[in-house]
Amino acid sequence: MPPPTAARDDRAAASFLLTFRNSPEMRLVRAFDDASSSPARPFLDASLALGIRANAEGWNSRGVAIDDTRRARCEADCAGADACLADCAEQGVDVFVANRSPATLLVGTTPGSAEGVSTDDLPRFFDAVPVALGASRVVIGDVIGLDGRPARRVFVVCFDSRQIFVYDPRAHRVESVIRTGRGPQALAVDDIHGHGYVAHFTDSYLGVVDLDQRSPTYGEMVLTIGQPTPPRASK
Repeated sequence: MPPPTAARDDRAAASFLLTFRNSPEMRLVRAFDDASSSPARPFLDASLALGIRANAEGWNSRGVAIDDTRRARCEADCAGADACLADCAEQGVDVFVANRSPATLLVGTTPGSAEGVSTDDLPRFFDAVPVALGASRVVIGDVIGLDGRPARRVFVVCFDSRQIFVYDPRAHRVESVIRTGRGPQALAVDDIHGHGYVAHFTDSYLGVVDLDQRSPTYGEMVLTIGQPTPPRASK
């Protein structure tokens, strides 16, 4: 979890969110360096957990992505002013979880920090967006908008359905669905050039997706890298 600039305690410096396949919950893990002790005895605290209830069951989560763009933009305008940074810390960050049962993208936000101290980084989920079967990963990146500027998007890779759902967090809706080859497993976004690189697990190749909204092929796979090779069992 990226800590706010105004945070001064160790708890905010190293926090992680975990999701599980076999349990409908999210757990917050914090790493303490125990630097004030001699000798130091670093330890983990995993005592905070949150039940996933934004959808019907909340089982089989396959990834979590965290976006601190709103808070970072706020802090960039503060010019180091402590009062301004403290106000920005109260915004929290956006959290997205790919869930398989049922097939949804969970949308939430953390409560932010009080007086510059991060006390609870567990998100509150307020929306469940339907996606196709087999969500395997959630990725945050920018597409190039119609005005030529970066536009933040959330990508949900659906392995079983051969699709990638593109979610607009500002409009709170699925903007488009990218059709891929068999078994898309991972996605890397090139924010600068407006490309997405899809790793296909089943046939072992990369697909290149156009992520420039000014292009007529936006949201389509325009190139493959490597020769698609079916698994041996299917030959």
